Amino acid sequence: MTKMNNAVGRNRNAERGFTMIELTMAIVLAIISILAVSVLLVNGQNAWTDIYQSTTDRVHADSQAVLITFGQTGRKSNRLSYALYNVSGNTFSPAAPLTTHPQEVVTGDAVEFRYWDVSRPDKSLLDTSQSATAYALFYLE
Repeated sequence: MTKMNNAVGRNRNAERGFTMIELTMAIVLAIISILAVSVLLVNGQNAWTDIYQSTTDRVHADSQAVLITFGQTGRKSNRLSYALYNVSGNTFSPAAPLTTHPQEVVTGDAVEFRYWDVSRPDKSLLDTSQSATAYALFYLE
């Protein structure tokens, strides 16, 4: 009788656990589930990026145009041909006296560049005592 109980016990022990096929199937199903979730996350991220770019493209284009215009206008004027203003409603008041010291920083709400708007500059334009031919006003906001 002891031998029979041992044989029955061995069969029960042998049936415990998982077979290699069951483990493989569980791993495959887990990988498929992870891949499905990652595809959803990646598609969601791509959709969010597309929406963000479509809403900010105009702002980026406008800021690039302002930066280019500001740089071109600033290069056409000389260092002493600008004015800074503080803006309160529709009133412009001088922000600070212009400085001749190039490292000094002054601030304001708007800057006005006086510049020479000519297609072919001549040597007389290098004289800083001459007044400019145009001006541009930029709000610094």
